[in-house]
Amino acid sequence: MKIINNPTLSFISIFALSVLLANTSHASTPSPCNRSCPGVGTDPIQYPFGFSPGCEIRLKCTPHTGIFIGEFPIQIITPDSIRVTLQSRCNRPLHTLSQLYGPRYAPTSRNAILLQNCTDGQPSSSCEIPNILVKARFDAPPNCSSNSSLSCYAETGKDVRFLDFESVKHRDCKFLLSSISASPPQLLNSSAAPPLFLEVEVVELGWWLEGTCGCHKNANCTTVVSPNGTQGFTCKCNNGLLGDGYVAGSGCWKGPRKTALVILNIMPTQVVVGPVHHCGGQLNPINEPEESEQSSFSFIK
Repeated sequence: MKIINNPTLSFISIFALSVLLANTSHASTPSPCNRSCPGVGTDPIQYPFGFSPGCEIRLKCTPHTGIFIGEFPIQIITPDSIRVTLQSRCNRPLHTLSQLYGPRYAPTSRNAILLQNCTDGQPSSSCEIPNILVKARFDAPPNCSSNSSLSCYAETGKDVRFLDFESVKHRDCKFLLSSISASPPQLLNSSAAPPLFLEVEVVELGWWLEGTCGCHKNANCTTVVSPNGTQGFTCKCNNGLLGDGYVAGSGCWKGPRKTALVILNIMPTQVVVGPVHHCGGQLNPINEPEESEQSSFSFIK
């Protein structure tokens, strides 16, 4: 066997090997997650949220303005929900709702989506959220073309956790008007059975991480089945402990007792209680309609 001693070939081989090793090392190193949004809040947002490609759940930061999912501003993030503002607006394309469906979050069945310019079936201004036994009647803002083509979508299945976007689209409605949502129990600071809280122009999203439970030993794990059927989970530290509850995050440690861990709270949620609820939009008793620049909602418990 003849050995060829070629310095040029040796140099090329060594250089190619160095480039290959460098690329392999770079590919195996995960990108860091930026969890700070300048001028919004005082602390970095907690795991698993952030604002860069290396974050498990990526949100949008607009410095000195707010934190968003798509074009929608976030009000509050808790260990299992994200509450987003969805202001009443006429002629907003229905596909805009798809911004609230991500790889690790989606609108829950505790919402009713208000739709405009509907042609399927019998459009109605009556709206019901079966999971929380609430009915509502609503009118579009005066600048909308007509109230006769309004409709409402809510999940009717008892054990359905998320809103099915395909079913929303099958209503044959062109526009996304607004939404109503029930406040999750963990946002209520009461040990007694709380009254029903409803919010207008708000959408609740559920969020999760993919895979099996990766929670700290002092945290509870909740299994989540995502809208596409894959398994996910969320973690929450036991009472009296602080932290995000995740092994890959900060875990859990001792601290003052809290009724709920709020990961992010930029704009305090506006909620009221009673047979008629006014929050965000203009609400009127059913027998006393009144014109408004915003949508009119009447709730019946």
